[in-house]
Amino acid sequence: MRINYQQVNDQLQELLTYYTELKIDKTKETNLISLSGFITVARQYNGYTINNNYNLKILIPLCDDELPSVIDIGMHIDKSYPHRYEDGELCLETDAYMGYCFSSGYTMLKWMKNIVEPYYYTYEYHKRFGEYPFGERAHNIEGVLQTYQQIFEETDIKKVYN
Repeated sequence: MRINYQQVNDQLQELLTYYTELKIDKTKETNLISLSGFITVARQYNGYTINNNYNLKILIPLCDDELPSVIDIGMHIDKSYPHRYEDGELCLETDAYMGYCFSSGYTMLKWMKNIVEPYYYTYEYHKRFGEYPFGERAHNIEGVLQTYQQIFEETDIKKVYN
C-alpha cells in the first residue's frame, strides 16, 4: 500500500489545518479526493529565498496503485519547464520515489512539505539561476534507476539495474 487510506481523513484534516487556503472540492468521483486553493511556499537555500503563493489542485486517488498528483491551475509554472506536463500536471518526482516515501510512512502533509513545496522552490531557483539546486532526475526508466541508486546508496548503475 502506498498511502494509508485508513487514515486518509486524519491526513486530510492535518493537511487542511496546515494549508488553510486549501479546500476540498465537491466532486461526483467516489474514488478520488480533489483539493484546490493556494499554498504558500517559504523556502531558502544557498542564499536564495522565496515566499510565494501558488494556486494548485491536488488529486488524491483512493486506490492502492495510484499516487497523488498536483495540477498547476494558477499557471505559475512555465509551459516550457521540462517538469510540467502539457495538461498542467507537475512532474514532482518519480513514481518509484513517491511510492517508496509513502510506503515508508509519509503522510499527505509530509508529502506536501518534502516533495510538493521543494518542487516549487526548485522551479523558482531554476528560473533564476538556470540550474537545479538539489539535482535533477531524468524521466522514464533512467529516472527510476536514479531513484533506486539513491535509495540503495549505490553508484554502479549495472548493480542497480540488476
